[in-house]
Amino acid sequence: MTATGWGLAASGKFMLVERNNLLFEASYGEGVGGYYNDGPPNGVFDPVNSEIELLPVFAYYVGYEHSWSKTLSSAVLYSAIEVDNLVSQPEDALKKTAYFSLNLIWRPDGPLMFGVEFLSGGRRDKGGAEGTDNRLQFTSQFSF
Repeated sequence: MTATGWGLAASGKFMLVERNNLLFEASYGEGVGGYYNDGPPNGVFDPVNSEIELLPVFAYYVGYEHSWSKTLSSAVLYSAIEVDNLVSQPEDALKKTAYFSLNLIWRPDGPLMFGVEFLSGGRRDKGGAEGTDNRLQFTSQFSF
């Protein structure tokens, strides 16, 4: 039993003004859910037809980067994934996710980096159940 997936994607980055960038990406395909973090499965076995049915998925993100100075920068990002669920899928199958993040990054000198980021995400299932999650995370990096 086989199924052939396919997908199309377009992405880019535009410099709006000095130290300000707009980032974007949009994609659509069938059988491509596994390419996304926390995305849907690529396909589902349909017991009625005894076939693998690939899931159509539309995903996108848009982001904005700003450098406050040589050592301080921020980024804000919104992304979403939407799945065209099959009738044979259970009510708790992923239907849609949405994600928002905002960060502040400090690079004081050479190999050091420190950051703080707020993240908020939500999920809706095929049956309509919804949930959200908010996080605050801190990071540091030493490159050598």
